[in-house]
Amino acid sequence: MASPAKRAKASSPTKPPSAPAPEEAAVASSEDPVVLLRRRWELASVLNFLRVFEPVIEADLRLSADEIEMALASNNRDLARIHIALLKGIPPVNKHLHDEDGWIIVTAKKLTDWWSWVSEGANPFRSNPGKEVETYKQQDPIKRLLILKGLCEVRSEQNDAVWYVNDEMKKGTHISNFRKDKLGSGSSGTIYWYDGDSTIGHRLYTEDVTVDFKQNWKGKSGRLTKPVTNIYWETVATNLDEFLEISEKLSRKGHAESAIAEHLKTEIVPAVEKFQKKKERLLKRQEKKDKVLAFANTFQTRSLRERRPVSYNFFDYDRSIEEAIRTVQ
Repeated sequence: MASPAKRAKASSPTKPPSAPAPEEAAVASSEDPVVLLRRRWELASVLNFLRVFEPVIEADLRLSADEIEMALASNNRDLARIHIALLKGIPPVNKHLHDEDGWIIVTAKKLTDWWSWVSEGANPFRSNPGKEVETYKQQDPIKRLLILKGLCEVRSEQNDAVWYVNDEMKKGTHISNFRKDKLGSGSSGTIYWYDGDSTIGHRLYTEDVTVDFKQNWKGKSGRLTKPVTNIYWETVATNLDEFLEISEKLSRKGHAESAIAEHLKTEIVPAVEKFQKKKERLLKRQEKKDKVLAFANTFQTRSLRERRPVSYNFFDYDRSIEEAIRTVQ
């Protein structure tokens, strides 16, 4: 797949919504990073990509959505595994990919030409060339999410990913497997999205879109300025209790919400329940292993007496015999 630098430049993207005020940003920074991540549609996009293109990635990550969130929040080893798995499918493959923090340097290089095509805003690596590792480790979870989302976009442009989609479509796979359809819309305009499987877990999202039209009164005649579109994204259900709760709430609202609630109860809740039981079994198994290991560690063998150099002196020999007798007694 050709680098975007060699393609015709596309039209500039629309201006993103304005950044929050400093006091709003200060409040947000004090919140749980997982809560902040769940308010980003980019997280849903990453989870969907890793689920849909798992046969192409062939990394056997076997990570749940919760584990991916924790990886983004704490920058742990799982985050490195995800990046390495994606980078292996973006030729040419760098030989230093498995070096300590090598994946960060490779990620920065891969995104150099692609950033304006797959992400908005400034490339965080461009401001500190040669210090990619330090720059990445200074990023907050949201910035790490945007970098990962951009890398997923680059991975989706590779030939094997494109061929996979084409082959699946020829086999009769529905287009909604690759281009997600909304679950439904509420009477107030709220859009509901669902995604998940038995590995990554199950998620229900809501999307509210508002368009602000502001009139410019400068000049002789007022005119409307370019409207600003604001998207409010929320992850409203991630486990069985939350799915049951949102289903009950929706069933007590209008006709559109009731239809969504019925679909959740009949088609999605059973899968969520099965997934949760699987998680509980794995958790109990791990707890059992931890108890066995802790029990085994309580047994300690008798410490051996310190070995002394061999001596053929009769005095030393008699003393060692006496010490041995006292120890036995």
